[in-house]
Amino acid sequence: MSITQIENIKKNLTLNLDKHQTKTKLIEPILQFLGYDLSKSNSVEQKVPLMSSINSKKSIDYLLYCAKGLPIAVLEVKPIKTDLKLRKRTERLLDFCIQQQKNTSSVHIGILTNGKSWIVHDIFQQNDSKIIEFEIEDVLTDSVATLNLMKLSNNNISTL
Repeated sequence: MSITQIENIKKNLTLNLDKHQTKTKLIEPILQFLGYDLSKSNSVEQKVPLMSSINSKKSIDYLLYCAKGLPIAVLEVKPIKTDLKLRKRTERLLDFCIQQQKNTSSVHIGILTNGKSWIVHDIFQQNDSKIIEFEIEDVLTDSVATLNLMKLSNNNISTL
């Protein structure tokens, strides 16, 4: 990911994005940076319907696959201004993970994001399922600093 792409994502973090815009302007560029090919269903599936009779009209925003082609994580996206800390959001994510886990037996991670904040859960962890919570802007800021240092280092090396 280039510094320009990172700066574009950081700029989009300041906008009032709906769910679709959050997906296209924030989530998908980040997934692509992480190596997910959005055009291949063995990398990422979008809008995966749940097989539960209770949630028959519900779908998972993204189902992420590992290199072996097994689904490993459910990624649920909310509009950028959404408060992710509401218990019902976590419960819904975990329900989606459990439903998908019943179908594939390999899903064990649930990720809830509004593009800015990211909360990662392990559905098999007892009590509090949250593994990590972070702000993507912090990660991107660190990435820009690292890329700038690498550019500076490369420029110094080439003049030796």
